[in-house]
Amino acid sequence: MTNNLLSFVRYSFAVAAFLFLVSPAYSVEKRVEYEPKIKGMITIPATEIDKIRDTWGIEVVGLRRTAANYMLDFRYKVVDEQKSKQLFSKRHHPYAIYERNGAILTVPSAPKIGSLRQETYENKVGKTFFILFANPAGLVKSGDKVSIGVGKFKITGLLAQ
Repeated sequence: MTNNLLSFVRYSFAVAAFLFLVSPAYSVEKRVEYEPKIKGMITIPATEIDKIRDTWGIEVVGLRRTAANYMLDFRYKVVDEQKSKQLFSKRHHPYAIYERNGAILTVPSAPKIGSLRQETYENKVGKTFFILFANPAGLVKSGDKVSIGVGKFKITGLLAQ
C-alpha cells in the first residue's frame, strides 16, 4: 500500500513540475511578433480626434472591458459614410494590439453566430457600431493603452476603461 502511495506522490510531483516549467511558454504576456503589414497604412494617435474624423470618417466613442473583463468593446460613430466604408469590409480583419507587450487580440468568431463585429453595408451617419476583441485572462486592464487596426486604419494609444 505504501508503495502505491509513494508512486502516486512521485507521479503527482512530476506532473506538477512539468506544468510549472511549461506554463511560461504559453503565457499571454509573451510578446507576439505578428502584426498585419499593409501597404499604405495610416497610423493616427487617439489624441488627434479631428484627424481621425477627417481621415476615416468616424468618432471613437470608447474602448471598454466587458464580459467579466474577457472582451474589449470598441465603439465608434460614423460621421462620413464614404470615408468609413473600409471599416465595414469583410476582407479586412480587425485586430487590437496591447501596447505594453505587443500581444495581438483578435475578434472571436463563433461557429453559429459568426464574427463578433458588425458587418453591414448601411453605415449611416450618426449610427454607432462596435467590434468585440478577445481579452484572454483579462490581459488588458483599465487604464492600459491599446491600438486598434482594420485594414489601412490604425489608431494608437486608446485607453481601456
